[in-house]
Amino acid sequence: VRGGRPSSRAAAIDPSGVATEYEVRVTADFRLVKAGAAGAPVRSGENLEVRSTFPFEGTTSP
Repeated sequence: VRGGRPSSRAAAIDPSGVATEYEVRVTADFRLVKAGAAGAPVRSGENLEVRSTFPFEGTTSP
């Protein structure tokens, strides 16, 4: 696995312009190597992304 690129952003903003929720996203790339029919390696690459939303509390910083 390579990457692990975290990012965050406001996910919900109340009418006064204050963030009430934020989204955290982590993206990583991975490569799977397995033996093919003739024994030669077969490589496949994928991109994995996980997102979660959390309430914004005054002491929480995204």
